[in-house]
Amino acid sequence: MDTFYIEHSELNFRNNQKILTDLLDTLNKSTQGLLIDLESVDYVDSIGISIFVSVYEVANAQKKKMELLNANDKVQKLLHITKLNTLFNIK
Repeated sequence: MDTFYIEHSELNFRNNQKILTDLLDTLNKSTQGLLIDLESVDYVDSIGISIFVSVYEVANAQKKKMELLNANDKVQKLLHITKLNTLFNIK
């Protein structure tokens, strides 16, 4: 799987379109799927959550995998609260 490193500290309305476009471009070029590395991400809002869901839906439609890597405690807690941890793998 290809790895995409999110270099922004926040996933929100200010940068969502660029990140989503870049993620989908990387996913479309990948043969197996996408690992999204969140090591630099400190904050995710509802727009950021929608990015994950959108990429997951495209990956699923293409029979590819999507996984999240290196999410900090705050981001992991948000993923658990929203139950997105049941939708895709978080490592």
